[in-house]
Amino acid sequence: MRGQATYDESPWGGRGSHKTGDDYPAAPNIDHTQERIRNDIVDWLKYLKTVGFDGWRFDFVRGYGGNYVKAYIDATVPQMAFGEYWDTCEGQDILS
Repeated sequence: MRGQATYDESPWGGRGSHKTGDDYPAAPNIDHTQERIRNDIVDWLKYLKTVGFDGWRFDFVRGYGGNYVKAYIDATVPQMAFGEYWDTCEGQDILS
């Protein structure tokens, strides 16, 4: 995939559109607003189906608009799909 970071991510030198979701400081946000990016993702998912994958896990779904996840699912019709949505654990006792 010929990814491109979103415009408003200066640490990554983004040249694309503004982001459509939350920041993930460890990596650049992919610019899902660009048709060529969406087509690359759909082509990649379709390829994965040809080699035996039948479901998708979308990482950090807070980082981009849900409409894009829907478009990827509609274009590839997987058996199942999951979105990784996590929130901050700040101030919470996650070990109890």
